[in-house]
Amino acid sequence: MTTTQINPSELTSSVWALFDKFISQRSGLKYDNYGDVKAFRMDQRTITRDGSRAKKALGVAQALPFDGAALLEALQSVFAGRLSLEGDGGEMYLDYCTGQYFPTEYRLAAAVVLERYAEDARKKTTPGGKIPRNISELKDMAYSAGSHFFDRESMKFFRSRVEPSLYIGSGGVFFVTSEQGPSGVRRWTVRKFDTIKGSINTFGEFNEMTRATAMTTARLASQAPKRLCCICGGSGVQYREACWSCKGSTFGVA
Repeated sequence: MTTTQINPSELTSSVWALFDKFISQRSGLKYDNYGDVKAFRMDQRTITRDGSRAKKALGVAQALPFDGAALLEALQSVFAGRLSLEGDGGEMYLDYCTGQYFPTEYRLAAAVVLERYAEDARKKTTPGGKIPRNISELKDMAYSAGSHFFDRESMKFFRSRVEPSLYIGSGGVFFVTSEQGPSGVRRWTVRKFDTIKGSINTFGEFNEMTRATAMTTARLASQAPKRLCCICGGSGVQYREACWSCKGSTFGVA
C-alpha cells in the first residue's frame, strides 16, 4: 500500500510514533564504505544534526491538530516522495526509497516532510487587504497565509536572494528577487504580493532582468493604475504597449 492508496481517515495521531521510531533508528553508517576518517566523521555529525532537526519538527507536528490529508500531501510533495507510508497486513510503517545513501538521507527526509506538514496543517491567516510595511513583515504575512515562497529549501534550490526594498502604490505591492541558474549567472525577477490572499506571483519575465531594470520595473508597476489586458484578462501595466502577462499589444481599461 502506498501513500496514494491510504485514505486520510485511516490515519490518526498514532502515526507520530512511526516517525519517532524511524528517526531514532541507527543509521547503519559504516566506516568500511569510506576509508577516510575525516569524511566519515563529517557524515556522522550531519546525521546527528538531521536527527535533532527531525525530532524538533516532530514535536511541532505533534502540537498541531492532526490532519491526515496534510500529512499524505507532505509525504508525496517533498523530498521527491521517497519517504512513504506503507501497509502490510493492516500494519503501517514508514519506508524510505534511497536516493544516494540511506544513512545520510533518512533523517533529513523525515525532517523535511514534518516541516512541510507543520506549515500545511497550521492555522492560516490571510492579510485581508493589510499592506506590509517592509520585506520582513511581507515574509511574515506570506508565511501566515500558508505561502511556501520563502521556504528555506525553495530559496536554496533557486539560490534566491530577496532585495530589501518594497514598492507600494496604487498598482499594488512589489519587490524584487534574484536567482542564480545552472549557468552561474544571477538575474533578477519582479514579484507581486497579493494583499488579500497573501500569495506571491511573478510579474513579467522570470529571471531575465538586470538588478536596475527589475527595481525600476517594480517601482513603475506599483505606481500604475490597475488595468485589464483585453487579450489575456490578467492584471498588468502598459509598458512599451505590451502586457507583462501575455505580451499582447493593447489594453482594455477596466
